[in-house]
This record gives sequence, C-alpha cells and structure tokens, in this order.
Amino acid sequence: MLGAALVCLASALASGATDDPAVSKFSVRNLSGGFIGLWWIDHRGRQLVAQSAVAVRHTSSVEINSFRGHRFVIRRLRRKARLADVPYEPRATDAVLEVGPTNDLVVVDGDLRLTVHNARYRAREAVAGALRARDPVEALRGAVAGWRAAWTAERALRERAIEDVRRLGGDRPEEPAPPPGGWPFEERPLDLAPCGELVAEPGAPRGATAAALEALLAGWGAARDDTCASREALAARASREALRGDGHASCGRWAAVGECAANPDYMLASCGRSCELWADHAPEATAAVARRAQRRDAWAACAVDRVEAAGARYVAATSAELNGLARFHDALRNRTCAAYEADGTNPLAPAVGAATTTLDLDRPLRVATLAAPSAAAAIYHVEGFAAAAECRDAVADAAPRMAPATVNEEANKAAKSTSRRAHAANLVPDLGRHDSAPTKLWRRAFALANALTDYDLDGEAGQEPFSVIHYNGSVAGAGPPDEYLPHCDGQCEGSPHQAGGRVATLLLYCRAPARGGATTFANARVAVAPRAGDAVFFSYLDAASGRMDVGHTLHSGCPVVEGDKWVLTLWFRKGVSAAEPWERFDPTGARHDATEVVAWDEGLVYS
Repeated sequence: MLGAALVCLASALASGATDDPAVSKFSVRNLSGGFIGLWWIDHRGRQLVAQSAVAVRHTSSVEINSFRGHRFVIRRLRRKARLADVPYEPRATDAVLEVGPTNDLVVVDGDLRLTVHNARYRAREAVAGALRARDPVEALRGAVAGWRAAWTAERALRERAIEDVRRLGGDRPEEPAPPPGGWPFEERPLDLAPCGELVAEPGAPRGATAAALEALLAGWGAARDDTCASREALAARASREALRGDGHASCGRWAAVGECAANPDYMLASCGRSCELWADHAPEATAAVARRAQRRDAWAACAVDRVEAAGARYVAATSAELNGLARFHDALRNRTCAAYEADGTNPLAPAVGAATTTLDLDRPLRVATLAAPSAAAAIYHVEGFAAAAECRDAVADAAPRMAPATVNEEANKAAKSTSRRAHAANLVPDLGRHDSAPTKLWRRAFALANALTDYDLDGEAGQEPFSVIHYNGSVAGAGPPDEYLPHCDGQCEGSPHQAGGRVATLLLYCRAPARGGATTFANARVAVAPRAGDAVFFSYLDAASGRMDVGHTLHSGCPVVEGDKWVLTLWFRKGVSAAEPWERFDPTGARHDATEVVAWDEGLVYS
C-alpha cells in the first residue's frame, strides 16, 4: 500500500486553523490509468502541500486524515516523480476535493473526475441492488436499517473501548465530534410512498415456452422451487435470475428493446443473462415498454433521494464513530501490551461471546469467534492448529535464511521499516510432497479459510508463501524489543476489493515468548496471548458486497520483552492464479509498477 506521510493536519494545527475541529478519514484511489499527484491547499490558499512522497500509481491509494472543509488538488502527472510543495496556481484541469463528514473512498477516473463513495453513492448502490430483488421496497428498508445497525454497533464498540482505556489507567479519550445535524438517535423510517408504484421489468419474452425457460434456469444453476410452475411464473423467475446475474438493474429492459444486437460489446459483457433470455426472440420495442422504462427510472431516482435522506445521518455517524475510535487506538494498544507484559493476563474481553465450534479438517480444530464487528471483519482463535513437530520442521526449514524483516514498497521492492523489528524468511511449500510439514500446514490453512469464509480460495497456484518471523526479546542491550506496530495486511478503508489483493490472514504461533508478544486488534477490543501450536485467523472482506474492512482488523504484535516468538504468517489473496501470481500485486491488489522515480525538478510537467 502507498503509505502517505501526511502533513496537512500537522500544518493546519501549527498555523492555528480553527475552521472546524472535526477530523475525517478518507482514501483517494487512483484509477486514472496513469500517475497522479495529491496536494493539500494550505489555509491561506497559496501553497500546495504534497500528500505522498512520490506520485500515486494507477490502482494505488493514499489515505488522508484532515479537517472537514479542507480542500485538496489532484493533478495528472506524466511521470512518476517525487512530489514537492509548490505554489498554488489554480488550473482548469485541476480536480478539487473538499473533505466531507464521512470516512469516504474517493475514486479518480481516467478523466480526473471524482466519485465520492458517500451516502448518495451508497443510496444509488442500494437502489440498483434492490431493483434485482424479489421485493425492492423491503430490500431498501433493510439497507437503511443496516446502516443504522452499523452505527449503533460502532458506537457501542467505541464506548467499550473508552472504558478499556480508563480501566487500564489512562485518561478518558475525547468523545468523537458529532456529524453535521447531530447524532441520529431518533430513527427515521424509509418512506417510499411519494415515489409511487414500482412497475415490473418487461420480464421474459412472450414467445418463450415453459420448457425453454426451464432449460435456461437449469443452465444458470438455479434450483427449481416449484415443480408445477406455470409459464408465467417461470418467466418471472427467469427475469429475476437474469437480473441477479447481470451487471445493471436495467439489463432486462435494454434486452427487451433490442440493445443486445444494437450494442453487443457492452450488453454481452454486462447483461449476458438478459441477452440470453431474450436471444432468438423479436425485441418488444413497443410504446408500453418505453413508458414502463420511464416510470421505472423515475421511481429509482426518487428512491435514491428518499434512501439518502433516511440514511445519510447514519452513514455520517458511523464515520464519526470510526474517527473517534482511531484517535485513541494507539493508547489502547500500548496499554494492552503493557498489561500483558506485567502479568500475562488478557485485559480485553472479546467483542462477542467467543462462541466455539469444532472443525474436523485433517485434524480437529477448536475455533472460537473472538470478534465479528462487521460483515467484512471477523477474528478467530484456533486451538491446536499445528502439531509441535510440524512447527519444528517449518521453523528449521526457514531458520538458515532469516534476514531483517521488511515491508512492501513500490515495484515489489522490500524496505526496512521502523514499525517492524523482527527477522523473517519465506517458506514455499512443495505441494507435491503431501507428507511435508509446510504442505500439511498450507492445505490445512486453506481448508480453514474456506470453512470460515465465503471466499472459495484456491490454494494451488499464485498465492503468497508462508512468512516465518522471529521476534527476539532475549538479547540484553540490543536495543528496543522486537515488535510490529499497528498495521493492516490489506486495504482497510472500506473500498471495493481489487483482484490480487489480500483478504485474510493466518498467524500461527510456533514458539511463545516468556513475556510479551501478544497480538492486539484494538479497534475490535481483542487481544490474544501467543501459545505454541495455536493460531489466529482473521478475514477482512465482505464477500457479499465486495467491500473491505474499515479498520477493525488493524493489528499489532506487542513487544517481546523476554524469550523468543516464532510465527508462521500466511496471507490469503483472492484473484491470483498461475498466470497472475501474487508477485504482480501489492497487498491491496494494486499492480506493481517498475517505472523509475524521477526528481521533481527533472523536467517534470503536468499532462
């Protein structure tokens, strides 16, 4: 991930800016096809302050923390340059972003247009999804109720975390700044009555026989729910199944008026099922279909307005809670680590009731759910994941290759980091050696991942190898103890998953230290003491929505103050293969770029 060394917040504080003390987090994703630069416009409007050390490459992101109302400039660059602070001279080609109240994702497209994933964007997504559902109105009510539930869950989590800090001897952290309009304590039900009646899609062509519709449904893998269904019922079901598999809520209507033949490049790629449904049937391009299309579009536009009005304050409130939690994450993490160092007890209660289950893989595993704070994030403790001999063999294989641990940088280059003090080596299992310890651990890990998630991960090709990591706390006078400061293993700002990016992690403890070395997830109020043979598994993708975690799986390794900690880490990726292996992507799914970085003053000009 391109980690930006952000300076706008510090600069604003130093300048005495008091326009709005509320801070928002957001991420800028570059999908422009080339390089972009991102600058903060200082409070005087005269200077651009660079927000990353180097230009942001295509598919990569920059994370921002800034005051609401502050503005940023985005410009396309012809080359990958080190960025510099420059005088601000507005340009017609500038894309200007103003910080809003929510933890948004801002996507920059090929024309430097900005799409903000705010409440209105989410309302449009919700309406598009609802139009594919059997009951769109109920689906939209569920979406708004889900936003409210997410806010109340984040509020409860943040309040319990504040009490954790106080219980561990810290000062009570500040309450988060409320969103514009205040906290939405009173529920606002979704009222779609002003939008009128939603008319149905055209459905299946009238000439399609029941047998043809049944064959089509069978080909799509849709299980039969009525062995005596009428042709009309089959037509309605085929229409719904087509829309569920298509890329747009209007695919059925477009197919009905002949767009599959008129615009095949788009339609066959995005509306394949509807085109299949209407294949070999004359388009019903009638005035009735056109009127239905207009009424459906009008209902959808009205529904977006109503959903946004009902849910915008919940979205903003959730972001405010996340911002509030982030401001004292490090304080909770450090106090949790200190408590473990003092007496080895866990000072944090699991966020949920640690429900346990036993998975019968190649060996029985007892799995406890430590936290499930959102649809995208879940943290599990796995008792007895590895036998002592398996750990011993895996560590012995990697030990001769150990070197100072690194973090991922541009062009798949490894760099030392002050946030990570340890030694590490990759361990590549030979999957043809079925009895080898690394292979058994590998296959067990993927079986576990697929049992606990809906990711359907392929462990045969393209995945990252094990990373064997040694945290040493035994050498007196050798500097600060080994640790890994808080970090995310993949994207954790709620963005859509990018193919090739990480989606889950297995952390296997092969040797536990005598003191220290706990693993913390402070944003989820979870801490785990290492115990040889046990593992922590955590996932950070909501498979249903395709969106990543919003920071609940931010985690750290506490300082190892006595003894040694040996761990095997396995990062699971989704969207990799033999043809597209993990080496082509950074942890977030951004493609590595080997372009040489030039200095700002080496003739660099804007495009």
